Amino acid sequence: MKNPHRFKYYEQLAHDDTCYWKWRDTNGNFRVFLKLKADSNSNEYQVEFASKGRQLDVFVRNLSLPDGRLEQVPHIYRKGSTPERVNLCLYYNWGSQDEFKYGDALKTSIIAWTKEWLHYYELFLITGTWYGNGVEH
Repeated sequence: MKNPHRFKYYEQLAHDDTCYWKWRDTNGNFRVFLKLKADSNSNEYQVEFASKGRQLDVFVRNLSLPDGRLEQVPHIYRKGSTPERVNLCLYYNWGSQDEFKYGDALKTSIIAWTKEWLHYYELFLITGTWYGNGVEH
């Protein structure tokens, strides 16, 4: 396999007990769908993890958007997002700051950060304020 990290990530996600759909091509690119909750009292969300090359994107499907408007949601990538499929901004890799290194364990990085994002999103829906940290963009 050309990229062992992609295979490792696919295996971690595809064998998660909340996985309900998975796909992988011969180059190791993949899409895996999990059902995730921020915590036991949270709503359940359909989350898509997509890898192409060294890029790992995380999408949440069918969020309850405030006023149905995508532009009000903080910490997402506007480019690549639609109201049906929102691309989350979970980490900052720029310059000397690398919060996520390709090869890091997903349970303690991307999956944990996705659950944290969902937690702050639910608070945002209630209060209109984003309580999570992160870089403004």
